[in-house]
Amino acid sequence: MLVATKYAKHFGPQEIADEDLRIILNSEGGFPIIIRYVGDNKKVRFLKKGYYLIWNWERSFYFIYRSLDNAMRYGTHAKAKYGRGDQRDGGQGELAELSTIVQRHGMLWDLVADWKNLSPAKREAFTQASLATAEALKKARNHLRVGMAERSTMASTIIDSRGQTNPSRTEALHATVRDHAKRRVIDIRSITVHTDRRQSALFDENERNLDILRQATAISKELIGYREIKEINGAIERMKALFVQVDDIPYIHLFRRCLRNDLEPALLSLRGGRSADAYKRIQRTYESFQVFWFSRELSELRLRLAFALSRRPRRSPELSALKTEFEAFVNEVETAQVKGLDKDLRNSPLSRVVQHIFVALLEWELGDFSAVADELDEAEETF
Repeated sequence: MLVATKYAKHFGPQEIADEDLRIILNSEGGFPIIIRYVGDNKKVRFLKKGYYLIWNWERSFYFIYRSLDNAMRYGTHAKAKYGRGDQRDGGQGELAELSTIVQRHGMLWDLVADWKNLSPAKREAFTQASLATAEALKKARNHLRVGMAERSTMASTIIDSRGQTNPSRTEALHATVRDHAKRRVIDIRSITVHTDRRQSALFDENERNLDILRQATAISKELIGYREIKEINGAIERMKALFVQVDDIPYIHLFRRCLRNDLEPALLSLRGGRSADAYKRIQRTYESFQVFWFSRELSELRLRLAFALSRRPRRSPELSALKTEFEAFVNEVETAQVKGLDKDLRNSPLSRVVQHIFVALLEWELGDFSAVADELDEAEETF
């Protein structure tokens, strides 16, 4: 399959074998919207197993995300930006912005007809109002938004490029800005539908992974009570059958570690008569799953934080409540670490997770949410 990504300008569209791609969601016309990369093809330098490719309708190429968690947070940002719910109660999402532009340039269009009767102060206000649209859209990349920015600058004066008074030109420019805004509203409604479908598909994948994790956790607990090699081997085979159904980061990292470092060596130890070592490894597998569940709780909190930060305007009570939940979470993790939940694990992660989240909470107090995200990224990577 020929895949165009954001790296296309450097590498061109990449030819990726169909067996290395697992399509999660197609458009109604059969075009892949969400793809998971499941190969180990070293030729595709910017893809690793578990990465997601999500089609961007406005840019016409795939964006790449390093995990399902990242992909879901992206969808949450998009939903907050384009979704209908955030347009109520003074919300400042794009639909609200476009509504303002339509009203503003409708009024400016009306003023052009009465230009001769406008005072100098009103003429200056006319200019500033039109330039306000250009300022709001100065970083626009969508062609309609870029067109609105350019035309609103041109429409800020009634004087044309020849230095002559030309009200017809200015009226036409304001009408075009207004029409572009209306067309963009239609596009946004379409994007909202795509965003909802994408997010639903990603949530379904996440729930499937969580269900497999629950089953594997239950089996790891059962293993602790087994003493017969046949029972232990059967349980490990059941876990392997679950593991192969998952291709998402960070699940695949956990499952590989458990098999390579503990479960398979535990079987070898039992067969070699080293039962103490075998049971220690089995216990460590169970503890690994318990620790990993903290990463799933952190992922859920981050998803909700991403939505809260994407709201325009942000809602202080919502953020305050989330901060309290983060504080409760880090206290829970710290308690587990003090009790020694991860003391037998390689590279015991919990103390580092606690450290990163404490720093994130300090940055939160300072209002630096970019730094908060960086610290939470580090905490997530630790698992």
